[in-house]
Amino acid sequence: MGNLTYLLLGLLMTLNSNTNAGVVTVLLESLFGTPLFFKEQSWNFDPDISSKRNPEFEAINGHRSVSLIERFGLGIDGKMAERQQTNEIRDKMNSDNVS
Repeated sequence: MGNLTYLLLGLLMTLNSNTNAGVVTVLLESLFGTPLFFKEQSWNFDPDISSKRNPEFEAINGHRSVSLIERFGLGIDGKMAERQQTNEIRDKMNSDNVS
């Protein structure tokens, strides 16, 4: 950590020369981030919104998003019905083998 401190102090001391200022600025922003990262921000946040929206989400997507995950697996290329049929056949065969 000490070497990094000396390096940063050396870089800051060279800020007086215009030729090195661009290089030093790039290095400092690479290490610590641009000033935009340190800008204060405020967010409108309601911590209770999830408990309000959960029943609606579960009604649409199933408990623990089972239906949502299945829909993601079907894809969006227009072959959803075909994949759904093959998945139903696969699930039926798996349930028959388990019993």
